[in-house]
Amino acid sequence: MYAFIMRPESLPKSYQEFIQKTGPVAKPVYKAVRDCCRGSPVDVASLSAYLSSRGIENTVPLEEFPSIIPCSVIHPNTQSCLAHNVNAASAAFRKTFPLYFSLTFVPFVVLHLQKVEPSNKLYPYLHLHSNTVNEGKEITHCYSIWHVSNSLQYCSDCNPR
Repeated sequence: MYAFIMRPESLPKSYQEFIQKTGPVAKPVYKAVRDCCRGSPVDVASLSAYLSSRGIENTVPLEEFPSIIPCSVIHPNTQSCLAHNVNAASAAFRKTFPLYFSLTFVPFVVLHLQKVEPSNKLYPYLHLHSNTVNEGKEITHCYSIWHVSNSLQYCSDCNPR
């Protein structure tokens, strides 16, 4: 993710597009985070246009050289970082489940269909479904842990007590 945010030119274009398509954050926000981290001026007009196009009124004033990009810009449709993390984890599972289902189901059918005993036809399919769900949950958990840890650190910077 560091390479995607800070050095996107080091990644293949197809990988950049995949992350952008499946990620829960918009391109203008990634660019603003990159510019902020590099100490470059943030394109306030582009960020404001993005928020306006989403029908969101930003209550936090945007600066050209912010110390941090506010949470309300990163996830403008949710008021809570926790709600955003839950939504992102759920979306990650919904996106990865079909992929892992096809990666486990097709080889199973091709390689093991002849070996299924007539008396026990349902068990292999239940086992297959269980394995597929577990693989999807594993990817979702990895993503969620990474996202929550970043959000906790980010929100502690964004909302100091």
